[in-house]
Amino acid sequence: TRTVQYCTRLYSKFHVSIKVSIGILGLFWIVRARPMGNAQSAGVHVNVLLLGLDGAGKTQLLYRMKLKTASASWGATTGFNYESVQIPNSQTLLHVWDLAGSSTARRFFRFFYESIRVDALMFVCNLDQRGRLDEAAQLYRFLSNEERLRKAIRVVVLNQDDEKPASGRLQKEEVVSAFGIDPDSRLTRVVHVNCATGQGLDDLYLETEKYFTGSK
Repeated sequence: TRTVQYCTRLYSKFHVSIKVSIGILGLFWIVRARPMGNAQSAGVHVNVLLLGLDGAGKTQLLYRMKLKTASASWGATTGFNYESVQIPNSQTLLHVWDLAGSSTARRFFRFFYESIRVDALMFVCNLDQRGRLDEAAQLYRFLSNEERLRKAIRVVVLNQDDEKPASGRLQKEEVVSAFGIDPDSRLTRVVHVNCATGQGLDDLYLETEKYFTGSK
């Protein structure tokens, strides 16, 4: 949309104006959004922040969800991307903000979750980036403790490139331990998704759908 494109330009060119751009985007959401209700009536609208380190596969995941087909490799995101994604065979609509994950861009995460209601935090961890596990864990723990995100469901997406050697690849148990994830938490889900091929997306949708609609 024109509003999203405008905010992206503001973000990319004028970092000092980030609060203004997020404010515009937040107003845009308030004006167009419908209140959350049950899936059988008005439909369920879910605000999603898609976060993680740079190179984790966030943008690849977003457009795999949106386009439903394999896409060419994506360059590094410098600002943010926004797409609405309808969960297949469902009335649940995800409003997804994919934010750049570089160390410089991370300082602006706060302006998003302080400006819009966040219902779900999807955190992408690249299992082929063993050397960055501590960095990813530190970011995840910080976000999990932020006041505006504490009530959001947290879906940790374990992304792996099946074309790369499996030796040295992180295991789910290592990520769960490093991230300090409580396996009994009702607000946390861990799913495997190949962001390039879309394998595992059904599990991602299922866990999100179950939480917001109470479906089995």
